[in-house]
Amino acid sequence: MRGEFLTPQLNTELDQWAAVHDADPVFRAQSVPTDWSVAYGGSGAGHSTVILTEYWAGGGHTDVWYQLRLADLRIDGLQDPPA
Repeated sequence: MRGEFLTPQLNTELDQWAAVHDADPVFRAQSVPTDWSVAYGGSGAGHSTVILTEYWAGGGHTDVWYQLRLADLRIDGLQDPPA
């Protein structure tokens, strides 16, 4: 799935992130969320931001920001929310 929806450069970056953090680089965790929601985070410069909120067993949640390139609808950025 990563090959279909992510740019090759982002795939490489995610592999490097996973090696450092010993966790899934897309979920940003070692387990799978129990639920999730998606929100629009804005657009500009040919990109749109999608905010994925992951809900975890026990009540916690994590936000992950995805940058979607509008020209081809490929995800070319993925990061934790800005501090």
